[in-house]
Parts: sequence; structure tokens; C-alpha cells
Amino acid sequence: MESSGAVTVGVAIITRDDLGPLKDLLAQVSGFDQVVVVDTGSRDGTRRYVKQLGPPYELHEFKWRPRPGDHQPDEWGFAAARAESFAHLKTTHAVWLDSDDSVVSVVSGRRSTLSAADTAASFRRLASGSSDTDVWLIDYVYAADEFGNPISVVGTERMVRLETGWRWRHPIHEVLTPVAKDVKDLRALAVNDLMVVHRPGDIDRSARRNRPMLKAWLRQLLKDGAPDTDIARARFLVGRSLRGEGQFTEAAQWMLSQYLAKHPEVNSEDKWEGWMDVAKNLFDAEDNEGARHAALQAIGLCPRFADGYVLLGEVKMKLGERPGDILKLVEIAESCGGESHGTHESNPLMTSFGVAMLAANSQFRLGRYRDALAMADRAIALRPNDKKARRVWEQSAERSSKQIAPATEVAASGNGAGASTAKRSPSPVFVVSSGRCGSTLVSNMLRLHPDILSLSEFLIMLMPGGFAGGPAPIYGPQFWAILSTPKKRMTLMYRNDIVFDEVIYRPGPGRRFTAETGVPPILLTALPHLTDDPEGLYDEIHDFVMKQGAHTVSRHYILLFEWLRNRFQRKVWVERSGSSLVHLDDVMANFPNARFVHMYRDGRECAISMAHHSAFRLAIITGELMAHVGVDPFNSDDAPRGEVPPDLQKFMPETFDRDAFWNYDLPVEKLGRSWNAQEQRGIELLAQLPPERTFQLRYENLVNDPKGGLINLMRFIGLEDPDDEYLARAASLIRVKPPAWPKLPDGPRERLDEACRVSMGLLYGAEVLSPA
Repeated sequence: MESSGAVTVGVAIITRDDLGPLKDLLAQVSGFDQVVVVDTGSRDGTRRYVKQLGPPYELHEFKWRPRPGDHQPDEWGFAAARAESFAHLKTTHAVWLDSDDSVVSVVSGRRSTLSAADTAASFRRLASGSSDTDVWLIDYVYAADEFGNPISVVGTERMVRLETGWRWRHPIHEVLTPVAKDVKDLRALAVNDLMVVHRPGDIDRSARRNRPMLKAWLRQLLKDGAPDTDIARARFLVGRSLRGEGQFTEAAQWMLSQYLAKHPEVNSEDKWEGWMDVAKNLFDAEDNEGARHAALQAIGLCPRFADGYVLLGEVKMKLGERPGDILKLVEIAESCGGESHGTHESNPLMTSFGVAMLAANSQFRLGRYRDALAMADRAIALRPNDKKARRVWEQSAERSSKQIAPATEVAASGNGAGASTAKRSPSPVFVVSSGRCGSTLVSNMLRLHPDILSLSEFLIMLMPGGFAGGPAPIYGPQFWAILSTPKKRMTLMYRNDIVFDEVIYRPGPGRRFTAETGVPPILLTALPHLTDDPEGLYDEIHDFVMKQGAHTVSRHYILLFEWLRNRFQRKVWVERSGSSLVHLDDVMANFPNARFVHMYRDGRECAISMAHHSAFRLAIITGELMAHVGVDPFNSDDAPRGEVPPDLQKFMPETFDRDAFWNYDLPVEKLGRSWNAQEQRGIELLAQLPPERTFQLRYENLVNDPKGGLINLMRFIGLEDPDDEYLARAASLIRVKPPAWPKLPDGPRERLDEACRVSMGLLYGAEVLSPA
């Protein structure tokens, strides 16, 4: 070992007949100070390949010892080969790897293989950053399913400070133990942003090699009177090998009689691992009551680990027990999700996919189809082709969509006749949507109806702050300030020529307001939608509002909308704002008796349209800026609370670059996730209302059958069936384009599908789940 003060990191690798994976690993560790490769008898050219590499690589040969012979338990098998690899290291720190391993980074749960430079830098950073640490624990992904989800993870002593002094122990499933310190005195550091991943290999070959080694080791330990801790480990591993061979009953019996019964002195985590193995084996052997008992034993020993709750839930699910009880176990398991298992094996898929499936099936049995669909979607995201997950997803989607499905016919109303002047409007009607779904078309159709005051984009242009004051009374001048004060965001859009088509008021010759002064929110769209003289109407509204006394803000809106209804001699008013689902909870709270038309469209089409719409592009960019600076720079004058990244600086108000704005790469799945979140929340909120207060309006149905859709819509609003002339004029507004999402490249289309999948299932049923 080097004695200078410089930190150096070496890698110790043992290998045999594994040249292909070894080449990849050696390339990844090329930046380390020393790379020791110990070959135990390869015949595939490994020795010749390593020899020709030169520094930092070194080849050492070691004759494989598969049986004890005259050797002590730690002097044969893998412990002996590992010890040989460490004996050649001259660095201050040592990392050990197998030839079929790779080092990956972990960021927000996502794994990615590190480059050679980043691999070496990561370990040097760890070694240099904590000079008194003896050992660094890094999770080892020993096995994964076909989708790459880890199913066997154990924390291992992956890097050590050699000065501490270390000894390799056990001929199979070897471990490092300190020589000069007790384990309890070690300074250990758990590393969360790195993992070592084992490449899948020939499992049967490994089992054929390991079985006789385990049996020989156990016989040796018993013959030599070895410490109970060593015998206990060997017996535990023999039980594990029986499970690997599919001998579930025999494995459970072995764990009970040879490990748990004979070694009561092992610590609680070791006992937990033994009882979990018993529970899994009995479950797989169809002994459900035995599995229940074993899972309860495991929970009692280590209640902080989620695995026992999940397995107990699976037993209850198999036996058809109460879904509410299973959901309680799921809740506990999810609360334990971040608990580290240390050096004990865990199955993350069991506590992710398994939890999602238990929750999905339980919610389905309780008739909570929306919740079941969301949980099934979590399961599908982990295992896209899993038949059980797809089945519960499809069943939940079908039931959910039937609950939401647009009515084929709405009963005719009897209150539509009479004069079209001052008769009081029925309860308020709002058309709510995600935006980019055809709701502007609906506003334009409503505007053609002689009995409807169509309020287009009235509320959304006042956000944020449209309901300032809440339940507290405000006076007319305060309400006028809400209606008339230009929004910073829209002023920026005017000044940088990124105003979207729905904004009808455009500054120019003869206009009172300019891009410099800003435009009052109600003048942007709502008033030009009603009249050719929006500024004149703006003045009339000013005079009306300023005279008002103290009312809640919602009452002020009602008074104003009723005044406008009478001003234009209409029977009812209907407010429609794009992207209004974002503010639906505020609208529902402020208009508790309102009725709602939920307008929706295929989320994939909405997302693609959003990606080309300035308001939605700016919303996504705003979210990215807020993540760094802590404030919305387009709606607030507060100073940034953090540093603006260079790639986002061009979007700050004072340095806004129009070309960069339109050229900025926004993955369409980001817009898909935004649509999905809006719809999920909207569906949840609207489901709280009585069915007669909601009306589902699917864009695809409206454009395919405008007559039927408009008749049902008028009946829901409370008007008589429209005449043929109106229906023809309204239908003439429809412009249908072919779907855009099928034309996306495979990668973006698949990511968009996944981003929209939950709400698409809720609204359209199982037909939207792509075939496996």
C-alpha cells in the first residue's frame, strides 16, 4: 500500500472465462490508479488480453480452489481468490468488482452507466471527501427482471480504506471483515448515488458450482467446530440454494429447522431475513396460512421493512380477504419504502410493483376504479407487458370510462321558452378543460346561439389572482382592479410578439392600450368575443363595477355576468376558459351551485398542440425557471432566490429571446404529463358533484355528430332544442385535422403514450392501452 499522503484508488477483479463482459468492465475502470485482474484458470484468452493492455492493468494468476482440501474455510473458494487480488494492491483505497459487473449512477431513481472518467472521479471523490471513513457501502443489484427492475439488492462493502486492514472471509458469498478494528468501531458511509449492477449470466451454471461448495463448506465448519456465526451463515445460504432450485417446501423446512431453530442468537435483521425466506417459500408452495404466520414473524422482528407487509397482503389477496385490510398493509409498506436494508437482501420490485398491484386490485374490488387505474398504471410503468397488470388496468379503465362517458341523450328541459330578456339565469354553467381540446370551438358555437351569453377566456385571463380576497367582502373599485390590471405575463407576450391566437385584442392604430401600457385582462379575449366595440363595453363595465358595494369576489362575478346577460338580452351565460382545470377547485369553491361541462380530447393530440402554443410553452419554461429561482418571473416582481442556469437566462423577462423561445426543445411527453395531471385532478373534483351537475363533452363525438352533441349540451344548459339553422351554422365552424400523434417517431410516441395513459384510460377506456 502506498504510504504517501495522496489518495489513490485501485480496483481488484477476479475472473474466469468471462472475457466479453470483462473487456467492458476494464474499459470502465481505465481511469483508476491500479487495476488488478486475478485470473483463476481462464481458457478464453483472458490472460493474453489483459497482459497486452499495460498500466494501470496488472494480470495475476491464481489456481482455483473449489474444495477445502487442507485449507482453512477462508483459504479456498472465492475468499482465497479475493484475498489474492487485494494482496497486489498498492493504493490507499480498494474497490472490488466481478468481471460481469458495471458501475452506474443513480439520479432520481434512474440508473445510467458511468463513463470511465466519471467512474474513477466518483470513487476518488468518495475517498478524498472522507479521510477517516473505513468502508463505503454501495448497493449491489445482483438480479433484475426482463425490464431492468432490480429484484435482488444487497448493500456491500464495495470500497475500503486499506490502512484499516481487511480479511476476506467465507469460500462462497464472501464478505470483507476488518482485522484491526471491531465491526462496531468501523466508520462506514452509505453511498446513495452509485450502484454496482451484475450482468445476467448462466444462473444454472452458477447454481451447479455453488451447491457443492456450500455443502462442503458447511461440513467443514461442523467438523472443525467453527463459531456459530459462521455455521449460521452457511446454513442460511444452503436454505437459499434450495429455494433457487425451486424446492420451496424443503427450503422452508430447512430455514425453520436448521437455521432459525438452531441459531436463536443471530440478530433481529438476520432472523427477519430467515423468516422472510420461509414466508416466500411457503407462499410459493401454496401454504398460505404458513406464509401468513411467517410474514407476521418477520414484521414483528423488523417492522420498519416493507417486505413483510407486502407478502402478508399477497396472502390476504390470494385468500380473498377484505380489500380494506390489504390497503392498510399497502399504506404501511409505502411508508417504509425509503428504509435501507443495509447488508441484507431486499427486493425493490416487491415493494414497488407488488405494492401497486395489491393497491390496484383492492381498489378495484372496492369499486374505486379511478384509484385502481392509477395504481395499475404504476405497475405497467414498471412492467409494461405484465399480463396481470394489464388486465386490472383494462378492467379499471373500462369501468372508469363508463362512469365518465358522455350521455347519449339528455332529457329536454322545460324552462327554455319565453322572452329572451330579463328572466333570471339558472345556476351558473362553466365549460372546463385542459386547453387545446376544442373548447374555443365550443365558445364560438355558443356565441352563435341567440339565448346564450358566451363568456370566452374570462376567468383564465385573470389568473393568478382572479379570486383575490376569497370569502372576505371587497368593494367595486377593488374588484375593478382585478378585472383591469394588466398581467405581467401577457404584457411580456405582447412585447415579444408571442401572443397566441385566442387573444383577440391586438394593440395598434386607434387602440387605447398598447404593448407598453399592457392590456386589461378582460379586454384580451372576453369582451372582443362579445362585441365589435370592446373598449366601449370595457367603459360600461367600469361604470357598473365601480358603483358596487361590499361583496365577496364570487358575488361580484355573478352580478357582473348577470348585468352582461341583461345588457346583451340573453337568457343564460356560460363561461369557458382554456386550461381551466388548473383552477377548477377555486371555481367550485367560489360558485358552489355551478354546473360544469367537462370538455376533453385525446390527450396525445392536446399535448402535441400545446407544444406549438406559446402559452403552454411559456408555462413549461416557467416551471423550469421556478425550480431554480423560486419565483415566477412572469407574474412576480420578487427578485430571484437562486441562480438562473445559462440555458434558461434567455427566457428571463429582461433578456427574453423570441427565437430561442420557439426553438427551445420541449419533449412532448412533458406536455402529456401536464395534460394527464389536469385531467386526473379535474375528474376527481367533478366526481364529487351530483351527476346532474356535470356534462361530459368529448371533442371527437362533437365533431363527428355536432347535432347530437349540441342538442345535449343545450338541454344541459337549460334551453330548448336548437333549430336546424343554428345547428348548421354551428357545425360549419368545425375544422377537423387528421390525428398527429400516430406520426411521431417511436420513442417520443411511446413516451407520450405513457405520460397520458392514466387519464386516457379514465376517459376513453381500455382501448387506448397499446397492445403488448
